[in-house]
Amino acid sequence: MFITKEMLVEKDIYEDDLKWFEEQFPNGGDYQEVLNLTTKHTKYNKAYFGMWLLDQFGGINTVLEADELTSDHSIIFAGSIIVKGDINVARDLIVGKDIKAGWNIKTGGDIKAGRNIVAGGDIESGGNIDAGNSIIVSENIKTGNSIIACEFIKAGKDIKAGENIKSSWSIIAGVSIVAGGDIIAHCNIIGDEYVKAGCCIHAGNDIKVGKDIKANGSIVAEGNITAINNIISDYNIIANYNINSGNDIKAGRQIQTSTYINAGGNIKAGWSIDADGYIYTGKDIKAGWSINTGCVKAGLDIEAGDDINAGSIYAGLKLPISVERKPIIKARIEPNPKNIMLGVFVPSNKEEVECVNNVYYKRNAGRKRC
Repeated sequence: MFITKEMLVEKDIYEDDLKWFEEQFPNGGDYQEVLNLTTKHTKYNKAYFGMWLLDQFGGINTVLEADELTSDHSIIFAGSIIVKGDINVARDLIVGKDIKAGWNIKTGGDIKAGRNIVAGGDIESGGNIDAGNSIIVSENIKTGNSIIACEFIKAGKDIKAGENIKSSWSIIAGVSIVAGGDIIAHCNIIGDEYVKAGCCIHAGNDIKVGKDIKANGSIVAEGNITAINNIISDYNIIANYNINSGNDIKAGRQIQTSTYINAGGNIKAGWSIDADGYIYTGKDIKAGWSINTGCVKAGLDIEAGDDINAGSIYAGLKLPISVERKPIIKARIEPNPKNIMLGVFVPSNKEEVECVNNVYYKRNAGRKRC
C-alpha cells in the first residue's frame, strides 16, 4: 500500500502530523516504511501517529518471520509477526493482524493485534494487551493495565491484570484469574483455582472456579455461579440459575437467584436472600433483611432481620438428636407455624430490630421500601 498526502487529508489528519509526513515523504511513501519511521524518529515521538495510521488503514497480508525479535523502541507492523522464540520490545508492539511467538512475548508498553495474540510461554506487558480476536498462551498472561479480547482469553496458568479483564466470549485459566478492576465475559469465566476482582465479576453464562470467587464489587452470572470453596462479595451475588458453594456464600448486600442456593458452610447477606426454588446450607443462614424462598433448610440456625417467607422451614438438620441445644429460627416477624417443619421460632429482640432498621433507613433515605 502506498500512502499519499491526499489519503491522509481524507482521514482528517492532524496538521502537525501532516507536516511531518510531507517533510519525510514529500512524494508519499510505502505504508510499512512510514510505520517504521514513526517508531524510530529521534527528533519527534511519532509512534502515536503510526498507531493512528494503522487504525485508519488496517492490517495487510505481509508477514515478518524471525527466530527472535528484539527492539529498544516500539514496533508497529501492518501485517503479522511470527517468531520461533521470544519477542522482547522495550515499548509498544502494535500489529495489524497476528502476533505469534514460540516462547514469550514481553513489552514495556502496549501489545495490540488486529486478530490473535498467541504465545507458547508467557505474555507480559507494561501496558494494555488488546486483541481483535483471541489471546491464547500456554503459560501466564500478566499486565499492570487491562487485558481485552473480542473472542477468547485463555491461559494455561494465570491471567493477571492490574486493571480490567474483558472478553466478548470466555475467559479461561488453568490456575487463577485476578484483576484489580472488573472481570467481564459475555460467555463463561472459568478458573481451576481462584477468580478475584477488585471491582465486579460478570459472566453472560457461567462462573466456575476450583477454589474461591471473591469480588469487592458484585458477582453476577446469567447462568450458574459455582465454587468448590467460597463465594464472597462486598456487594451482591446474583445468578439467573444456581449458586453452589462447597463452603460459604457471603454478600455485603443481596444474594439472589431464580432457582436454588446451595452451600456446604454458611450463607450470609447484609440485605435479603432470595431464591425462587430453595436455599440449603450445611451450617447457618443469616440475612440482615428478609429470606424469601420456596423452601429453606439449614444444618444449624436460620436468622433474618426482618421476616422469613418460605413454604417450608427446616433448621438444625445436622444437629445430633442427643444435643440439647434446639435449632433456632429467628426473625422480626414470626413465620406461619405450619411452615416450620423443624426448629424453634425466637423473635428478634428490640435492639437487633432497631439496628437493622437504622442501617436500612440510612442506606435507603428517601426511598419507600416495597
